[in-house]
Amino acid sequence: MPTVERRCAAVRHGVSRRHEPSFAQPAADDEQVEDLVVAEYVGGRVGPAQRVDDGAHGVEQATEQQKRDRRRWQVARSGQKREEMTMKAQLGRHSDTIYALLRIVAGFLFACHGAQKLMLILSGEPSQMPVPLLWAAMIIELGGGILIAIGLFTSWAAFIASGTMAVGYFIAHQNKGLLPIQNGGELAAIYAFLFLYIAARGSGPRAVQPD
Repeated sequence: MPTVERRCAAVRHGVSRRHEPSFAQPAADDEQVEDLVVAEYVGGRVGPAQRVDDGAHGVEQATEQQKRDRRRWQVARSGQKREEMTMKAQLGRHSDTIYALLRIVAGFLFACHGAQKLMLILSGEPSQMPVPLLWAAMIIELGGGILIAIGLFTSWAAFIASGTMAVGYFIAHQNKGLLPIQNGGELAAIYAFLFLYIAARGSGPRAVQPD
């Protein structure tokens, strides 16, 4: 019995270096190395010369394909950051609200022109426009402007308003000069194209009848 106990003690304490337990980590298999490489790559911590040490062997981590993939990933990431810094990206998230403000303001200002013509009709003052044409312009501008501003039948109202402004430009301004800056038709021209855009886009958000 004492002999057995001495042998057990010798094994426990290690009588020679041959019986010393090895604390070296086993070599990582290919699947473990690959998982570690992917995790480090996604986290952005892998450099082209970095290696994954398995404690015993030291397996090279970055292959040529992984280097090329990382370079492409860095270029794409830097491009994304630049895109996030642009004014378009910053304002683009509010595009629906900005369009709603554009529609409301344009419709309100257009209705003000119609209200001005209505006051002219009610006052009985003479106008350079024929009375039937003045009435038609008043109805389209006042009624169409209100419909555009509140977002009701927006496409139809904007399309009619655009055509009215185009006709008004050629009737009242074109004979005074070739360019709008010469004949004073800038407002009619911009209204015509603005309402054409609104007619194509529709009422959008913040409307009585949203698209």
